[in-house]
Order: sequence, then structure tokens, then C-alpha cells
Amino acid sequence: MNLKDLWIGDLLKIISTNEIGSFEGNIGDRIALVKVKGKKKEALITDLERYEEVEKKKEHKRVYKQPTTFIKKDVPDFIDLHLEKLTSSHLQIIPEIKLDFQVNACISYLQDAIRLKKTKLSIIHGKGTGTLKAEVHNLIQDFPEIYHSHEINDGGGLEVWLKYQ
Repeated sequence: MNLKDLWIGDLLKIISTNEIGSFEGNIGDRIALVKVKGKKKEALITDLERYEEVEKKKEHKRVYKQPTTFIKKDVPDFIDLHLEKLTSSHLQIIPEIKLDFQVNACISYLQDAIRLKKTKLSIIHGKGTGTLKAEVHNLIQDFPEIYHSHEINDGGGLEVWLKYQ
């Protein structure tokens, strides 16, 4: 399986735990974020397989073992990208992929907020070395819905406004 072939929301089965969840993003090219029962889990691509719906031929009804979508009904007005706020297993994340993990979390958050037509958001990236801050400032350029942004928290965060057509 190649993580680049997956879309946010695709159904996946974690083989080792026999759990079904939705693809939420990736950390590098070997670890996927899978949302299972409202919680995000990290899974190696070798422990994943696509989950397909089962069709009963005689009854002509589709039968699902899990709900087909995991749609968020609400998104908070802010996201804190500090690792300890994003995942309880932050100490287990390989240092080389921590930044990717944080950036992917931010992208997923922005996509959910846009889907729900939020108008004002805050992204807390912290001050640190400035690497994550630079990544966040660059990635918001990829979202045409974001029409204005400015720094908050003495440069440790970004407030963005979104507009829809």
C-alpha cells in the first residue's frame, strides 16, 4: 500500500487490532493516522489494508461493518500544534518525522474547518526554532479560502480568517 494513493476519509483496517477507521493523514511515507472511534491512531503501512464495503447479492442491500463516514460535526476554533497536545504518544514519534506529523495535523484541521465553513481560526505553532512557524505560514498559502492572517501570542501563533464564494 502507498500512502500517496489514499484520500482523507478512506476506510482502512488495522490488521493487528482488527479495527476499522478512516484515513486522517500520514507521518512521512510509512506511518498513517487512522481515526478509530473518535481517536487518532498511528499505524505502519505494513499493518494496514483498505476496507471495502460488503454487498449482499441476494438482498441488493449494502451492509457495512462500520459507518462509512467519520464526519466531524464540529471543529474547535483553534489547534495547538505542540506534539504533547496532538498525541499522547508524542515521545514515540521518530524525531525526523515530528515536523511532518505537526504539518499534517494542521492541514487536516484546516481541511475540516473549511468543510464546515468556519470563518476564524487560530493555529498555535509555538516559537521554538521557527521551523514549524515557517511551515505553517507557507502552507496557508495553499488554501484560497484563507484571505487574511496575522500573528498572535507574541509570534507563537497565527490567526486566520476564511471566506467562501
